[in-house]
Amino acid sequence: MTKKVQRVFFISLIFLMGITVNSLRLQNSVPLYPSDLLSYIGGFYAFEDGRNPYCADDTRLSLSERGIDSDSYQYVYSPGFLFALLPLKVLPYLSYRILWTVSGILSCWLSLFLLFLKLQKNKSHGILFLLLGSLFLIISEPLLSNAVWGNTSAFLLLAISVMVWSSFSGFLSSFAAILIVSIKVGFLPFALFVKGKKAILSLLILSLLLGMLSSITFGFNQYSRWFNALGVIGERWDYNLENNLSFTNAITSYSESNFYKMDEGLAAQDDQYRLRTHAKSKRLIQTISYTLTILFGIIVLKEPVRRLINRRVIPRNIFLSIVVLYLLTFVPFLWIHYGLFFLIPLWFLCSQSSVLPVFLFLVSILVWGSPLNGIFGTIAPVHFRFIIPLIWLFYFVRKAESDSEVT
Repeated sequence: MTKKVQRVFFISLIFLMGITVNSLRLQNSVPLYPSDLLSYIGGFYAFEDGRNPYCADDTRLSLSERGIDSDSYQYVYSPGFLFALLPLKVLPYLSYRILWTVSGILSCWLSLFLLFLKLQKNKSHGILFLLLGSLFLIISEPLLSNAVWGNTSAFLLLAISVMVWSSFSGFLSSFAAILIVSIKVGFLPFALFVKGKKAILSLLILSLLLGMLSSITFGFNQYSRWFNALGVIGERWDYNLENNLSFTNAITSYSESNFYKMDEGLAAQDDQYRLRTHAKSKRLIQTISYTLTILFGIIVLKEPVRRLINRRVIPRNIFLSIVVLYLLTFVPFLWIHYGLFFLIPLWFLCSQSSVLPVFLFLVSILVWGSPLNGIFGTIAPVHFRFIIPLIWLFYFVRKAESDSEVT
C-alpha cells in the first residue's frame, strides 16, 4: 500500500473503533425518552396541536396525548430550531430518537475530522490531535452525556468546527454561525468570528431568512413567546443544581451555606419567611456571580481591546479557544456534555510546537469530564470543576499576549 492509502486506512480505523466503543458504552444507557430531546419534541408537538410550545403544561399535554408521560422542562429554544424537528411530521418518535442519537455521535467524530484536516500542513500535529481527541471522545463523559440526555452540544460542536475548517469565511461559515445562534442564543459570540464581506453579508441575509421563514412557518407570535419564556425561566431557575458545573453554581453553593442559613422549621410553617429568605439569597448570589463574571470578563478582554487600539488583534484561533474556555467557566447552567467544546482549545494546543501543554490539558479535561456520580467523580467535585477551565483561560490569555499579529 502507498503511504496515502495507509494513512486513510489508519484514520478510518481510528474512527471506526471510536464510534464502535461509543456505541458499546451507550448500549442500554440511552433512555427511551431522553429528557432534553423530549423537551424539544414536546415543543414541536404543542405547535402541531395549535398550543403554545413555550408553555410547559401545553407541551406535557401534547406529549401525554401521544402516550408519553413526562415531567420534562418546557421548550426554551428559538422558533428557528423547530425546523430541526420537522421530520417528526413523517417519522414516529422512536425512529426520530434513533436518528437524533446517531446524528449526535457522528457529529462529534465529524467535528474531530474537520479539525484534524485543518492541521494537515503539519502532519505530526494532526496525528497527535487525532489520537488525543479520539481518546477524549472515547473515555470521557461529555459525548455519552450528550447522547443520554439527547442534547444539542454535538451539533453545536460541529457548527463551530465547520467555522474553523472554513477559516471563518464564506457562506458555509455563515450558515454554521446561524445554526449556532438558532440552537443556543447564548452562544452568539461564536457567530461574531465570521470574517470577510461575503461571510458577513451571508450572515445578515441568513438571519433575515431564518426569522422570516420561522415566523411564516410557526407563527409570527412565536418570537414574543420565546422572549417571554426566557425572562420567566431566568427568574425561576435555581442555579444550585447537582450537575451544574459552572462558576455560578459554586458561588451559589458557597453563598447559601455561609450567608443565608434558613430556619427549616420556621420555613415549613411560614411561607413568607421562606420566600423572603430565598429572594435575599438569590439577589446576593446573582450580585456576587455577575460582579465576578464581569471582572473576569474585563481581565480577558483587556488585552484584545488594547491590541485593537494599537492596530494589533488576537489571532482568531486562539481567541476562539479563549471564548470557549470563558463559556465553560461562566455559563450559568453548565452541564457535562458542554465539555465536548474542549476539543477546540485542544486542537489549538496541538497546532503549536510545545507538547507538554497538550498533555496537561488532556489530563485536566479528562478530570473535568469524569462521571458526576461514581468513583472518578471524587477527583473533581462538581462545585469546583470550574477551576479547570478557569486556569486554562488565564493560560490562553497570557499566550495570546505573545501570539498577536499585525493587521
